Amino acid sequence: MKISTKGRYALKVMIDLAQHNDGTYISIKEIAERQEVSTKYLEAIVGTLNRAGFVESQRGKSGGYRLAKSPELFTVGAILKISEGSLSPVSCLDSKDGLCEKAGECVSLPLWRNLDKVVDDYLESVTLKGLLEMRD
Repeated sequence: MKISTKGRYALKVMIDLAQHNDGTYISIKEIAERQEVSTKYLEAIVGTLNRAGFVESQRGKSGGYRLAKSPELFTVGAILKISEGSLSPVSCLDSKDGLCEKAGECVSLPLWRNLDKVVDDYLESVTLKGLLEMRD
């Protein structure tokens, strides 16, 4: 599994909003400057987070974005899944029933399932608040 730039930047945006979580709206420009990321690129990422209900937006002079919930209610796993789609280590685990056509004879399938579970369990156990606390 390799997290794309989109996933890493989505996490950066959410961390930035959690660090400045005082109820005010923060402009994309401020986030982009602090995180040293293109404003244009962040607009697309924040749009995805907004549609998913992870951030709230407000237009106008004092507009911008803020977290829709408290930092402890957002997991790294949820943020990455919204931005990345699947985090499965192999594509056969992405099918609707979780099995490919060769699942019955696949010796390595249990390995991939267990790896997927370990990664998912870990990413779902880490919250934005927890990330901020790890830094302290």
